[in-house]
Amino acid sequence: MAYKIAKIIDRFKVVMNAGSNQKISKGQKFLIYELSDEEIIDPDTNKSLGFLEIVKGTGIVTNVQENMSTLESCERDTSSKKIRRSGIWNDTVEEVDSTLKPFEAPEVGDFLKRVN
Repeated sequence: MAYKIAKIIDRFKVVMNAGSNQKISKGQKFLIYELSDEEIIDPDTNKSLGFLEIVKGTGIVTNVQENMSTLESCERDTSSKKIRRSGIWNDTVEEVDSTLKPFEAPEVGDFLKRVN
C-alpha cells in the first residue's frame, strides 16, 4: 500500500492514511513528495527511468491512531544566524537560530515514504 496525505491541517502538519494497523509508530520519519508529470527516459538505452520525485519536506509521526497518523515537519531552516561576542578575549561565537520549515505546498494525495 502506498501511503498518502489524507488531510492538510496546516503548513506544518498533515494526516497520513496509515496508523497502528499498518505498523506506523510515533517518531518514524517520512518524506512527502509528488511525482513529476513527465516520465524520464535514459538517453543511452531509451528505457524509462520512471518519474522524478519532487520533495515537499520531511516529517515525523507525532500521533498515531488505528488507521491514520499525524505527521509534523521536522526540518529546520538554519540560514538565519545570530552572532554574539563573548569570552575574556572577546572571541566571536556563532549561534544558529533555527526555525521550523513548513512543508512545501503539500496536497491531499501526495505520497509518503519512510526514511531513516
